[in-house]
Amino acid sequence: MQEPRSASPESASEQALRLEISQLRAEVAALQQEKSDLEILLETTTEHSDTVEAELQREAEATLRESEHRLAQFLEAVPVGVFVVDGSGRTYYANRMAQQILGSLPQALVSTEGLSEVYQAYQAETDRLYPTENLPIVRALKGESSTVDDMVLHQGDRAVPIEVWASPIFNEKQQVVYAIAAFQDITERKRAEDALRIAEANYRSIFENAAEGIYQTTPDGRYLNANPAIARMYGYDSPAELMTSVSDIMQQVYVEPAERDRFRQLLIQTGEVKNFEYQVYRRDGSIMWLMESARTVQDGTGKILYYEGMCIDITQRKRQEQALQQRVQQLQIEIDEAKRQRQVAEITQTDYFRQIQQEAEQFKRRLQE
Repeated sequence: MQEPRSASPESASEQALRLEISQLRAEVAALQQEKSDLEILLETTTEHSDTVEAELQREAEATLRESEHRLAQFLEAVPVGVFVVDGSGRTYYANRMAQQILGSLPQALVSTEGLSEVYQAYQAETDRLYPTENLPIVRALKGESSTVDDMVLHQGDRAVPIEVWASPIFNEKQQVVYAIAAFQDITERKRAEDALRIAEANYRSIFENAAEGIYQTTPDGRYLNANPAIARMYGYDSPAELMTSVSDIMQQVYVEPAERDRFRQLLIQTGEVKNFEYQVYRRDGSIMWLMESARTVQDGTGKILYYEGMCIDITQRKRQEQALQQRVQQLQIEIDEAKRQRQVAEITQTDYFRQIQQEAEQFKRRLQE
């Protein structure tokens, strides 16, 4: 029998190749494991990303709701009405004050074309509805900001004057997407303005028609204001002519300029002067007497801005006083003369006077002999 032939040993190159194949298989296995790990990581990351995105979305929505809630609270708390329409002119929002001033809930489907009629918005001091094209909210929809205070809302037997401000709201394409108007009830302000207007009219009437001269002058002696009465006193045709002609009261008006200094010193010391009498020149050079009461008007720091006062012509009274004084003096002279004559008469009736008179006659006869 023949013995089996034994396998020939592997060559060195075959062993090296087998080792390399084994290493590659190990690397492939490692890559496959890594791929599997990456797929698991990717899947986990995707799920986490979705969770994070959902959480961020929820947080964003919560923040938006909180901001909207806070904004709504702000708008509800402001003491003015806030009214918003969308780009097509339909009512979008009105706060509580807006509803209170308007007197009814906003009509959600009303366009700006019907706002004046729905809310009975009229032009002040007329019976005409406020023109649609002039409504601030309509002008805002056209991209224009505006303010008006001549609008009145008629609510039954009440008329509510309001002041309205309106502005457009643009998107990123500069298109008007909303228009917002803010307004407030100005009833009290209008009443105050009317009262002031009436008071000013009354003052002006008194100022223009007073028999007394009324004026305002600067401390250095220029007229700031004068009424017709004082112009007539000085002989001028109008207050304007007086104020133009007289630029230095002390030098042009006062007969005794020192009296102007005394007048000013009294004002500086006490802030007012009452029944100050002095002489002045009229336009024609004649002299008249004035009696004046005045006070200083100061600013917040105490600086004197001007004098204002009232004066009357007392020339006739002064003449009467002078005439009366002269009459009194004459009467005194007459009284003194009568008294002297009475005293003389009383003396001549005494025995002593008769004796002297006899002695004088005897002495006179002796001289004649």
